[in-house]
Amino acid sequence: MDLTSSHQKRPSSHDGDPTNAKKSRKAKAKADEEDAEHVCKGKDKSAWVEYEYTVFHTTGTINAKAVGRLSKPDLEVLLPRTLPETEYDQDWSADDETALQSSWQADPYRSDLIGYKDADIGKAFRQALRFFGITPFELISEKYDLVYGENISKIRDKWAPKFSLTLYHLIPHPLWGRDPRLLAIALQYTSILRSRDLRSWKLVRPNEDPFFKIFEEVIKETKGQNLPIYNLHKQVRKRLKQQRTPSIFSLFLTALEEIVEVEARVDTTDKNGPVSVYTISRYDLESVQKALDATAYMGIPSFLPTELIKEHMYNSSTDNPPLGPSALTMYIERALIAVRRHKAKTKNRNKRLGDQQQTDQEQTDTAGASVNSEDAENILRQKDEALQQQLNETKLLKQQLKEKDELLQQQLNETKLLQQQLNEQASSITELEESLRQSNEKISQQMRRSEELRRLRDNHSPDREADSMMLVDTSINDPNTSDPDDSGNGASEPLPASITAEECAALGINQHWHLAPGRLSY
Repeated sequence: MDLTSSHQKRPSSHDGDPTNAKKSRKAKAKADEEDAEHVCKGKDKSAWVEYEYTVFHTTGTINAKAVGRLSKPDLEVLLPRTLPETEYDQDWSADDETALQSSWQADPYRSDLIGYKDADIGKAFRQALRFFGITPFELISEKYDLVYGENISKIRDKWAPKFSLTLYHLIPHPLWGRDPRLLAIALQYTSILRSRDLRSWKLVRPNEDPFFKIFEEVIKETKGQNLPIYNLHKQVRKRLKQQRTPSIFSLFLTALEEIVEVEARVDTTDKNGPVSVYTISRYDLESVQKALDATAYMGIPSFLPTELIKEHMYNSSTDNPPLGPSALTMYIERALIAVRRHKAKTKNRNKRLGDQQQTDQEQTDTAGASVNSEDAENILRQKDEALQQQLNETKLLKQQLKEKDELLQQQLNETKLLQQQLNEQASSITELEESLRQSNEKISQQMRRSEELRRLRDNHSPDREADSMMLVDTSINDPNTSDPDDSGNGASEPLPASITAEECAALGINQHWHLAPGRLSY
C-alpha cells in the first residue's frame, strides 16, 4: 500500500479517522434533518401546492405508461425455469449447465441464501425487474464489477435488510434512464472514492454520450499514473467545457465527490494488483442518494428529491408483478443461479479468448505488437453486456407483442360475438315486426266485424214485428209463405259470415236469419 502518495488528496473532514468519520456522519445527518425541516416550512403555501399538483398529478399517467406492466410470462422470460436452447453457445454447454445445477443443489448455504425474511428484498426485486429488466442480484454482481460487502475483506453473499431498501429507493431515478449500467457506474465511482482506489477505473462505456467517451480517453491516457479519480474527472470537465458539452452525469459525479467520505487509511495502487470488483455497502447507496439530491447547476437543483421521485414513480405504477413469499423465494433462487452462470460462462469465455489470443500472438509476432489483453477484455466485455442488454429488451418486446396479439385476438372474438348477437337481435326484431303486422290485420278484421255489428244494431228495432220486416227466419218452412226469391222486392240475404254465433246471441238474433229483401244494404 502506498503511504506517501504524491497526488493532492480530496478534501475530507476526517482523513480516514473512523472516530471522526462517525462524528462527521452524525453531524451531517443532523444538518440534513435541519435542511429538510427548513425546506418543508413552505410546503403549505399555495404556490407549492399548485406546483406539487402540476408535477405529480399530471404526470402520473405518463409515468405509469412509460414503465409497463410486468406480468408472470415476462418474469418467466427474464428468469426461466429451464435455460432456453438459444442460451447455449461455445462458452456454455449443456454439461456446463448440469454441473452448475448440481453444484448449486449441493451448496450447504443454499437454503440460507434464498431464505430472505426481509420484506424489502421483494420490493427491490420487483422494481429492478420492472425498471431495469434485471434482478438486483445481477446488478450487484461481477457482471457489473460490483460485489456486496463492507470492504474487500468482508464480501458477503447475503444482503442485509436495509441494503435492499436503500437500493429500492434509487432504482426509479430518472438519471439512470432505466439503464442499470448507469447506476452501476455511479456505485463503482462511489466505491473508488471511499476506498482511495488509484488504479485505472474499469469503466465500461454505457452509451455514446461524449462525457463517457472523453472519460474513457482520459483513463487510457493516464493509465499507470495512480491518479485519484476526481483528478481524472477534472480533466474530463475541462475538455467538456472546451467543447461546450454539458453533462448532467458529470454534475452528479461532482456532487458525489463532495459527499463520499474516505474510509481507507492508505491508497490502493497498481502495486496491490489489478482491479477485480468494487465492493458496495449500504453507505455507498446512501451516498449516491444524497449526491442525486445535491446535484445542481448554478445553484438550481437538477432533480426533485429522491424520496419524492420514488414515491411518485411507484405510486403511479402499482401494477407490479405479484410475488408471494414462495414465488419470491423461487425467483431469488433462479436469479442467484443466473449470477453464478454468468460468472462461470465469463470464465470459460476468457479462457477461450486467452487461448485464441495466445495463438494469434504467436502467428503475428513478426508483424508488430500484440493487442493489450486488458483493453481487449474490456472491449469484449462491453460488447457482450451491450448485446445481453439488447437480448433482454428483445425478449421483453417479443413477450409484449405476443400479449398485444392475444389482446387483439380477444377483442376480435368479442367483436364477432357482438356481431352475432346483433344479428340475432335483428332477426328477433324482424319476427316481432311480422307478429305486429299479423296482429294489426286481426285488429282490422275485428274492427270490420264491429262495424258490421254496429250497423245491425242501428237497424235492429226492439219491436219483434219491426224486426220481422228486416230479418227473415229461414229456419221455419211456411208453405203459405212465398219464396223470398219470388218476392217483388227481391231475395233475402244471409247474415255476413264474419258475424259469429256469440255476437248474434248478444244481439238477440238467430244466426240462420236472413236480411229481408231491400231492408239493409251493405
